[in-house]
Amino acid sequence: MPESSKVRLLVADDHPFLLEGIQALLAPMAETTVVGHALSGEEAVHLASQLQPDIILMDVSMDGINGIEATRQILMAQPEAVVIILTMHDGAEYVRQATHAGARGYVLKSAAPGLILHAIRTVAGGEVFYDPAITHHLGQDSRDSADASSGAPLTPREQQVLGLLAQGLLNKEIADKLCLSVRTVETYRERLMRKLSLHSVAELTRYAIAEKIVLLQ
Repeated sequence: MPESSKVRLLVADDHPFLLEGIQALLAPMAETTVVGHALSGEEAVHLASQLQPDIILMDVSMDGINGIEATRQILMAQPEAVVIILTMHDGAEYVRQATHAGARGYVLKSAAPGLILHAIRTVAGGEVFYDPAITHHLGQDSRDSADASSGAPLTPREQQVLGLLAQGLLNKEIADKLCLSVRTVETYRERLMRKLSLHSVAELTRYAIAEKIVLLQ
């Protein structure tokens, strides 16, 4: 596989030895290559801008700004960037903050190597991935967020649009797939946020996962 076609990864973790472990883990995965290693949150933000990686594997606890804040800053500057949180922290608050920041995946460092590889492949394919060990946090947080909504059920078309949004498709891609105008898709997205009392695509994604409108891989 030519180098240019590989999935380019940036690893952000303040333990230098982790890079060796990630590289060893990815050795059988010929379609990936590690292009950089950040040792702090600030360096992760800088290298993400400089290197434009396809996926960023982001630890939470690092010197300076933490990985969640680094994720937020990266996605504010580069909305198309893709972040997978790779951390030892399994608490509900960490998961909630990561999803609110826009992370497309969350995997525990204690996970089997195969699960980490699967997460990378899934997210590289444009979908979301959350470690099964923490998905109950997503469900609870989404139920809490939806409590303030009117309780009106979603229409089949709303569920279609929500599912495609949660898979990472752009408005134009959803419009083409459903034979709608881009403006109509935007209207559906705004309606979904109002109906569910949610405020971002990341929150819609969490809701879709919790309600099994888009299934975890």
